[in-house]
Amino acid sequence: KSIELDEKVLRSEDTLLSFWFYDLIFPIILKRSGIINTLIARSHRGDTYEGEIGVRELWLRNYQFEHTNVLYPISKHGAQFLKNLYPKYQHKIQPLYLGSSRLFEPINISTTTHRKTIVSCSWINNKKNVHLIPQLLKDSGIDFQWIHFGSGPKEWEDRLYAAIDQAGIRGRVNLMGNTPNSDIQRLYADHRVDAFISLSSTEGVPVSFMEALSYGIPVFATDVGGNQEIITDYNGALVPYNDGRVKSYIPAFISFMQSEFDPMVIKNSWEDQFNIDVNNQVLLTGIKPN
Repeated sequence: KSIELDEKVLRSEDTLLSFWFYDLIFPIILKRSGIINTLIARSHRGDTYEGEIGVRELWLRNYQFEHTNVLYPISKHGAQFLKNLYPKYQHKIQPLYLGSSRLFEPINISTTTHRKTIVSCSWINNKKNVHLIPQLLKDSGIDFQWIHFGSGPKEWEDRLYAAIDQAGIRGRVNLMGNTPNSDIQRLYADHRVDAFISLSSTEGVPVSFMEALSYGIPVFATDVGGNQEIITDYNGALVPYNDGRVKSYIPAFISFMQSEFDPMVIKNSWEDQFNIDVNNQVLLTGIKPN
């Protein structure tokens, strides 16, 4: 009866897209009832890496795969993880990057100042390791201004404030808290930003990286999750994650800050793989536009 009532308010569609792989029970009911013919789903981190720390228990996976026509994990790393775990359904698993939108046209800004503007954008918690950034910046010996977008639980914000005070850099730090995405991108577009930094212990393929790249900003990050699928020698640098031992990052970070990156090459690396308009067209049609 509930399905009959639902049919009165649902349009009959050929295809349904679920943004999350663990939210498929109702779409599967619709498919089995003939209301839709094709079920497509995306998966990110929490609905991909079952068994890893911080991922909730995932149920009915074989049932979901059986009734899903195509699953698009947002990274090659995630796709291979699921193919290894569910080889019976590997033909249904195809990686497709999420992508980001560039809201403003970047302004080419040059400056003679030696002070580097460094940005980070993430939650402040036990996985993102924002509290490790102050020591890295201080010990690198560069002249910098650091801007962080994002907030978190009070205990981790307090830990970050303590790390800033311990490094003695409070006067060179701007903690912006939760900030509208348009305001973040406006800063990228209208000001010179020399680097984006992330010391996270776990990632998918971060949209925050994509947004920085779309404005020609190079990224320095730990080599975790799908980060190696977005960061190359042409648009940034990766360092092996070492459980928070910041001193081992310093030589690579200094080298990164001394490198000359071409903003146009960086922007092109975003356009080629991480433009959400292009990727959504692939998602809907299976064809990448010329």
